[in-house]
Amino acid sequence: MSNSSARIDGNLPTWDQDGKRAALHYSLLLMVYALYGYQVCPFLEQLSMFELLAPVAAMLSLQWGMRQLGKRHLEREEIATRIRKSSWMDLGLFVFGGCALAFYNLFVHGFPLESGGKILVLFVFGGFYISLDLALEREYRLGQYLGKMGSPFPLSVRYWSVQRKFALFSSANLVVLATVSLLLVYKDLHWIAEEKPDLQMAGLAIMAELGFVVGVIGAYIIRVIRQYSRNLDAMLQAETQGLRAVADGNLEALIPVTTNDEFGHMADLSNQMIGQLRSSRDELVRTQDVTMMGLISLAAKRDNETGLHLKRTQTYVAMLAKALRRMKPELSDKLSDEIIDLLYKSAPLHDIGKVGVPDHILKKPGKLDDDEFAIMKTHAQIGAEALDEAEQALGGCSFLSMAKEIAATHHEKWDGSGYPAGLKGEDIPLSGRLMAVADVYDALRSPRVYKPGFTHSKAMAIILDGKGKHFDPELVEVLISIEKEINVLSEEMSDKVEQKSEERLEKVEKAKPGILVGSVARGAA
Repeated sequence: MSNSSARIDGNLPTWDQDGKRAALHYSLLLMVYALYGYQVCPFLEQLSMFELLAPVAAMLSLQWGMRQLGKRHLEREEIATRIRKSSWMDLGLFVFGGCALAFYNLFVHGFPLESGGKILVLFVFGGFYISLDLALEREYRLGQYLGKMGSPFPLSVRYWSVQRKFALFSSANLVVLATVSLLLVYKDLHWIAEEKPDLQMAGLAIMAELGFVVGVIGAYIIRVIRQYSRNLDAMLQAETQGLRAVADGNLEALIPVTTNDEFGHMADLSNQMIGQLRSSRDELVRTQDVTMMGLISLAAKRDNETGLHLKRTQTYVAMLAKALRRMKPELSDKLSDEIIDLLYKSAPLHDIGKVGVPDHILKKPGKLDDDEFAIMKTHAQIGAEALDEAEQALGGCSFLSMAKEIAATHHEKWDGSGYPAGLKGEDIPLSGRLMAVADVYDALRSPRVYKPGFTHSKAMAIILDGKGKHFDPELVEVLISIEKEINVLSEEMSDKVEQKSEERLEKVEKAKPGILVGSVARGAA
């Protein structure tokens, strides 16, 4: 058994969930046999209703029992061949039943082979339509199941084109109609020659017989056509829905393959295409992650920030974004899972521009003077330009585009006093506003060689003071709504570095006013 087959076979609906439908077919065949026998075979007309139907009922019961045994065997078969083999089994049982009844009448009642041939014709032709109807029903059920499970269906080696199926079915219908009609005509001509009935009454009787036979056969033909049309419609809908899902970016979609014809192979090829697209996407994601980690490593080696700072800020950004989406569902499109994932991956590059800041400024332990701070502020523009060049070189990249936006705008302020562009309010991209809150909160909480880490309450007080000035007021409210989770994360991911005591730094601040405040500002510069 193939891997894909084994993967889903354990939970497949049983192939014989159409048992009620099969029982109905068997009952209808018994009724048709009673009418068919009296109409077509003069020998069967000699029997009582009990003598006519009892052997048939017994044979159909025997077929049912054999069918149940066959079902257990077929459930061990490979999925790709189960439906086809079950159809041949159903047809084979009817051929067996027809032959058995023919020989029964031959040996018990002494009927000629001609009578047995007519019984065999009924069972073979009836079995043909019944097996088709049951197979199409199983095919439909399997397609629905695989569609819900998101599983493919392995194609068998034998290929049956739609054209071939149509030609065989059409030919079979012609053979059935022609054979049964000839049997009726032969029987009626023999009846007219021997009984010499009134021709008008004979004509009406013959027309009634033909009408009954054509009606029964026509009903089964229509039934099979409707079943096939329903299955074909379901396959095309599944194909359309699968391709629409891929067009919308869902590369996890799989199209059920339940037939071994052009439509089945079209679905199989679509699944292969989706698989290749998924592999390409995964390779691109890995490439993006490697690129991002390389850039993050470069920035970390140049700056005095720790790797945990980058992990904390990216986690804060994602937490803020998800909390904002909960509070404002109308932002669901702007804060989809994919966009939040981009925010999370891009956030560590917010200070990538610091690679362009000279060491004597970047690593200065004290407060920066005005000229030095002006140079420090250029890191936002430097980072945006560097990421823009990288994006252009890669031919467009969603996470680099997001990273560029964050790098360029995470120092903009709500009141327009930020840098580098002096953007104000909602002119600042949401990514930059989110990063501003996350970056400042972590800078306040984190200890550095030039400053201690503030408590959560003190950091929150400073951010609340900047509400509507430095920070988007809504995002400050969002931060408040999740401050417990933020505080727990900050404690769990705190920097494990040797730090000077807060008391000593306070002495330094008293001796040289401005050093501590300037250092805190630098942490989010």
